[in-house]
Amino acid sequence: MSLGIHKPIMLNMIHNNTFRIVACAIACSFCYPSMADTTVQLKPKLCVKKRVTDFCDVSVDIQWQANNTNKHCVVNKTQNKSVDCWPDSTAGTTSDQAHTKVDLVYALLNSAGGDPLATQTLNVLSLKDDSKNNSRRRRHIWSLF
Repeated sequence: MSLGIHKPIMLNMIHNNTFRIVACAIACSFCYPSMADTTVQLKPKLCVKKRVTDFCDVSVDIQWQANNTNKHCVVNKTQNKSVDCWPDSTAGTTSDQAHTKVDLVYALLNSAGGDPLATQTLNVLSLKDDSKNNSRRRRHIWSLF
């Protein structure tokens, strides 16, 4: 009998606390802008080659979005080359021709320099290892030939 009386009070307290948490989260998002909205996306994210010694040749589509309007540049940090720049913008798309044997890191920079606003990696994988140790014939202990 007493549980029925306290049940509406408990539900009201839960709803009030939930409301307070949501209100604080919204208020904090205005006070402290999140950098989570600054992104760099690559398509494809993976390049597969037949052997370790082969090069990966692929056209990479790059899409980015930033919080603030500024001069932004996409750079290939692995090869130290600029891909494309946009004056006074918050988003952009471009492409890059990749010819590599190793992973490539693309980064979004602003005109102020410093650390990248966002990065994304094009992973390069090989299907077969070319080392000589893997190419020799494996024999069992009891094999004579």
